[in-house]
Amino acid sequence: MSLKKSILSVVMAILGCLCIGSFLQKDVKASNKYVVNYSENTTIKKKRISFTAKKVKNNVYYLIIKKNKKTKTITKKSNCNFLTDGKILYYVNRDKKLPDYQYKNTIYKYNVATGKRTKIISGTDYAVIGCNGAYLYYGKDEGPDGITLYALNLKTKKKKYMCDDIREVIVSDKYVATGTQAGDLYNYPIYTFKANGSKKKKVATGVRPLEIKNNKLYYYRVNINNWKVRIYKCSLNGKNKKAVTGWLNELPDKYKS
Repeated sequence: MSLKKSILSVVMAILGCLCIGSFLQKDVKASNKYVVNYSENTTIKKKRISFTAKKVKNNVYYLIIKKNKKTKTITKKSNCNFLTDGKILYYVNRDKKLPDYQYKNTIYKYNVATGKRTKIISGTDYAVIGCNGAYLYYGKDEGPDGITLYALNLKTKKKKYMCDDIREVIVSDKYVATGTQAGDLYNYPIYTFKANGSKKKKVATGVRPLEIKNNKLYYYRVNINNWKVRIYKCSLNGKNKKAVTGWLNELPDKYKS
């Protein structure tokens, strides 16, 4: 990554945290409401159940569930990354430290009601970033460069490569939209895919996608002269682009983490 791109990535992250809301904690938009987490000591509550990646000491995290006032440690080798809809939990377990600050990670599925744990897939620096119940969206976490994204069919275990440099996914039953940081400042490409990871199409440019609703993709752009934001929508094929708000000082609350 070039120095210029690194600086722009830092600026983008600061802006996201201060005035727009961190995309790394953004709720994944799906009919079954999976929520993704990357942060330590952050609690996500779904269906009256709390999920927390607790920092125990430097670079050591426990993934803890609190249900009916009882707590249970799911793993003592968490990397803080998990996603859940309150019924099913997908989480990353650090199995082994590798050279160059990398880890062999395993993604597990955990049934909150029964306590059953199932191994899904293993790989270097794997992370989970989205799910719609039928497909799990995961890949290698490349740090500032984002995630090399794949779609995994949870029934057949077949995977399909989707895209590099992914920062977030917005998920619906039939479609996926992705946001990246590969491109001109705040004019990053936004892609749509079918749920199985096929039919990649660049549909817009902006900061990131926000939601898929009524077969429309909502996304936003930033005016770098005054840092105001504006929400747009378009068809999932990229046509019929239209601004749906004026220039706002910040995103509406429902789009914040």
